[in-house]
Amino acid sequence: MLIVLAGIDGCGKGTQIRFLMEAFKDAVFVEPYAQNKFIKELLDKGCSSDVIDMGYLVGLLDNIARNIEPLLERGEIVIADRYINCAKVYASLKNIAFLDRVDRLVPEPDLTIYFRLDAKTSYERIVSRAKQERRTQLDPHETPEILAEMVRKYDEIYKDMPNVVRIDASKSKEEVARQTIKAVREAFRHKAV
Repeated sequence: MLIVLAGIDGCGKGTQIRFLMEAFKDAVFVEPYAQNKFIKELLDKGCSSDVIDMGYLVGLLDNIARNIEPLLERGEIVIADRYINCAKVYASLKNIAFLDRVDRLVPEPDLTIYFRLDAKTSYERIVSRAKQERRTQLDPHETPEILAEMVRKYDEIYKDMPNVVRIDASKSKEEVARQTIKAVREAFRHKAV
């Protein structure tokens, strides 16, 4: 079973992963976007943002094929922090259209949990986290305008997609966790039938 957590930066995915790890100890948690050595080399070489974006996509597909698919074939419960639709959101900001076909290359999630958060609250959380981490700069995509566009894109992608549970990420982390765990348990019940 593949469960995907999705949403803009600051929506609380990391916090919810910690709650899910406690509630579902047998699940395997993966980060398909974890930076690999190849991306680090591209960054070190000063490659263009388009080349780096392509590198992320190749790394994502490679990670799915080498790590996630074997887990699914063994019948593991896999919970992924982001997945191919997140790549679509970022790509749509740059008008990279070919990603519409990429999702046919990867396993379809049994459940996607979309943590919906408005751009203003997301930005406030990002700024607060940056201060705690003593970062002086935000990532280039962490502006209120880009975050608002990302929310619009996520809303568009997940509007009619099957197996998506939309959770209001502006609620308390405990309430979001309660709804998230409930959604995962419900997905288990449907999968077992």
